[in-house]
Amino acid sequence: MIPVECVTSKRSQYIEPAAGSLLDGADATLRLQDEYGAVSAQCSLWWSDTPLVDGRRSGYVGHFEASSASAGSRLLLLACRRLSLQGCDVAIGPIDGSTWKKYRLVTDAGEEAPFFLEPKNPSTYPSMFASSGFSVLAKYFSTSTAASSRPAELARYRNRLDSRGVTVRSLDLDRVDEELKSFYEISTASFAPNFLYQEIGAAEFVAMYKPLIPILDPRLVLVAEVKERPVGFMLFVPNVLDGSLGKRSVIAKTAARLPGKSLAGLGSLLLLQAEQLSAELGYEKVIHALMHEQNASLNICSRYGKVVREYALFYKRI
Repeated sequence: MIPVECVTSKRSQYIEPAAGSLLDGADATLRLQDEYGAVSAQCSLWWSDTPLVDGRRSGYVGHFEASSASAGSRLLLLACRRLSLQGCDVAIGPIDGSTWKKYRLVTDAGEEAPFFLEPKNPSTYPSMFASSGFSVLAKYFSTSTAASSRPAELARYRNRLDSRGVTVRSLDLDRVDEELKSFYEISTASFAPNFLYQEIGAAEFVAMYKPLIPILDPRLVLVAEVKERPVGFMLFVPNVLDGSLGKRSVIAKTAARLPGKSLAGLGSLLLLQAEQLSAELGYEKVIHALMHEQNASLNICSRYGKVVREYALFYKRI
């Protein structure tokens, strides 16, 4: 069994973790203790199945928590040392095992309230990574736009895709498992070229998405088909954090389509149709969440909204 490493100010000691205590398939957990034995910082480490980055073996630092800047910086230095001993050349974080899980830090919180499913962290965390020698590896953005109808644009994309046999329908709640399995097949084909992509099993994918089903409005989950075969989808999720404090908003969580020139424009079609439906259902705002700075989705959404939050993933040569 892989140990949890507990580091005190005087020495390092190893203890056997309880069964199942290593979350998200981590290879190890590192904990920093203060002079009274309390945990002042902790993280998990991955090195077994992480991808190469520019030909270099990477190790991940995730589940990062720290009660002070000094504890966080020291923990990151210890984490890099441990990853180096495992043969890693680059440390990347925070990332909880893969990009299918929680990753990135909020680096510019802006003025908008946090939204559902968004990563959260104390404002001091980015400086802890920076002071430990980490640099920004990738930047991400969330944008916000008014929910509205753009009939001329929608008609243009709809006519183009109609001529290619593409139809669009809403999520079928009577066939949820089948729908999610098709989303898995589309997502893995669509996201495979993405930065730091790692494969995931269908069962794990379904387990990640199925808890969202009770809060979804199926009218805002669009499925594109060709000859009744799903080829793309757009998943809008109501922002359950709105409460009574803000305008009703919906989050554009996931958009994906199968590769191929015949489906060019499908992302724009699904986005425009979902935005129109959101406006018709009384939503006032659409949040386009957590887009990589180089993603096509950011190019689409930047035409319609303003940046409300910035995030970053960090790395360090070790």
